[in-house]
Amino acid sequence: EIKVVKGELVLPSEPVPANSPSPVASETRHRLKKVKFFNREVSICLQNENGPCPLLALANVLILRGSIEIHPDRSEINSSHLIQLIAGHLLESNPPLTEDNELSRNQQKTLADIIDVLPTLQVGLDVNVHFVAVDKFEYDSRIAVFDMLDISLYHGWIVDANDEISYSVLFDKSYNQLVDKIIAGQQAEEDGSGSSTEVEQTLREAMVGRQFLDNAASQLTYAGLMELHTKVRERETCVFFRNNHFSTMYKLEGQLYLLLTDQGYEKQNCLAWERLNDIDGNTELVSPTFGNPNEYIEMETLPSQAVKGPTKSGNVDQDHMLAMQLMQQELEEQERNSAGTTVAEVQASQQREFEAIQRRQNKETRNRASANQRSKPQDSSNNCSVS
Repeated sequence: EIKVVKGELVLPSEPVPANSPSPVASETRHRLKKVKFFNREVSICLQNENGPCPLLALANVLILRGSIEIHPDRSEINSSHLIQLIAGHLLESNPPLTEDNELSRNQQKTLADIIDVLPTLQVGLDVNVHFVAVDKFEYDSRIAVFDMLDISLYHGWIVDANDEISYSVLFDKSYNQLVDKIIAGQQAEEDGSGSSTEVEQTLREAMVGRQFLDNAASQLTYAGLMELHTKVRERETCVFFRNNHFSTMYKLEGQLYLLLTDQGYEKQNCLAWERLNDIDGNTELVSPTFGNPNEYIEMETLPSQAVKGPTKSGNVDQDHMLAMQLMQQELEEQERNSAGTTVAEVQASQQREFEAIQRRQNKETRNRASANQRSKPQDSSNNCSVS
């Protein structure tokens, strides 16, 4: 157990026996991958099993921000060390108040409660999204961890305000509330309890809710994707929730990117980010410099080419070396330019992204309408309606 006493992190004085029961997962070791992030090389934490993604997403945000550091010689890190690093950052960023009063005691209690929550993030985190905004969740002590670390938590599972029927049912509901409504609809359909008007209202809301969940099974809607581009600030490092998974997200030049933390990418040095620009997984993987992975591979081969020296013929391939140097200079220039990108350029890039998303949304709407039309019975006399 990790505790806070007078603003200081206190670790257990005695080791916990290996066979003692624990309320959280057993000690987990996470592989580390060195990734270039602008002018720094950082070690990000990788995931190889379900469970610890909330902890890793938080840790990777802090690593990219430079708030915590992992020694570059490390190839892996255990979960308890990771928790200690995050807890230490919490204490450093929330120093104890000078006066010993109620406000100070409340601060220390809040910190202690948050630090107690950190080990539970090894086994996952249940969140209850609201369908009206990408940054709205049901608040509890575990969500408070994000606030105390100054890390925004987002999702993209929201209802389109232009869909008046769905919006009227879902705008004030969370996921749990919608599930309750659907269950109530199933029960009302079975026993017909209550007045006719109440039953019809419950059945209608349950039907609209089921249809929304079916159409947004990926837990990301085009309305959500558009709002994410609006809500997430330029160069903000945050956490994105989707399908019970937490990812580290970053926004650059109006584009959203998710950090690739699956252990399967450990040896893929040319891949670091996934561009979040579609709801159906038809996305693009990019390099640590947010560009073409093949160009990144060429750039990374430059140092090895330089140390090889003369070829068998006794001459260095000057043309190849010059090409590599020019490519590296171009990539470095792109990186410098991205740091000085104007607001107008970012807005223009984001507007192009909006238009592309809108086109995909319109195409999906047309396809769904066409599918619904084809599925309608030819004989209208067989149709049923609720009066």
